[in-house]
Amino acid sequence: MPHTRSVYQRIRKYPICTVVLPVLFGFFIGCFPVAPPVTGSLEAPNLSCQGLVVIQDDIDGYHEALSLSWTTDYDDDAPVGSFSLLRKYSNDSVYELFQGSRNIPADTMHFYDRLTGYSFPESGYDSVYYRVVPLDTSGRAGDTSQVVSFVFAPQAVSQTLNLLTTCLSWESWIRGGVLSRCEIWYETDRDGWTSPQMEEFPHTDEPARFIACLPDSLTPLARGKWYYACFIKANVAQSLLIGSINVE
Repeated sequence: MPHTRSVYQRIRKYPICTVVLPVLFGFFIGCFPVAPPVTGSLEAPNLSCQGLVVIQDDIDGYHEALSLSWTTDYDDDAPVGSFSLLRKYSNDSVYELFQGSRNIPADTMHFYDRLTGYSFPESGYDSVYYRVVPLDTSGRAGDTSQVVSFVFAPQAVSQTLNLLTTCLSWESWIRGGVLSRCEIWYETDRDGWTSPQMEEFPHTDEPARFIACLPDSLTPLARGKWYYACFIKANVAQSLLIGSINVE
């Protein structure tokens, strides 16, 4: 009976239509759809992006990162085992897991996607897209969240921290209105100092130039490593560049 079993297996994949022959009423055709596949029991989380931030690595200092978080409406007894974050850049065709984004603990509702210089375009803009999916305690995926996107702008260039004037200067070749600010901190004091936000409208053949000087309370600079972070925003696009200088 191998042929019969093969036909039966194929029929099971589709709605089953049977010809019923009642004894007294002739015949009619009845279609009984197969039950749809079971969907994820966990509803989709609400994903959001908080923007660019500075994160610290105990091994190799400070880094640029994109901060993401999500919320859920699950009951306390919901069988949430973990979350996984999916990412896709504008030139990718599919969403993929990436370093550290698999099996995020159920009680952790945020993630810092560590960036590199290659994450930011040299010119123009580039986008990245994220989705988060919950997994139950058996490892089965629930409903995937809505898409959240972020637009990267080129990083600052020609950044210089003048030790005599204790002023940080940097430039941007983004056209149009450019907003920027900086943060400067000592290696053991992340709080540091934040400059006011500045706005420049550069000419077509010149970069936007920014300068921020430390207050007298922080000068002269103590010996050791000083860090700076240059934030840039143009419309919805943003960038962040972290650098450092050793003061002898």
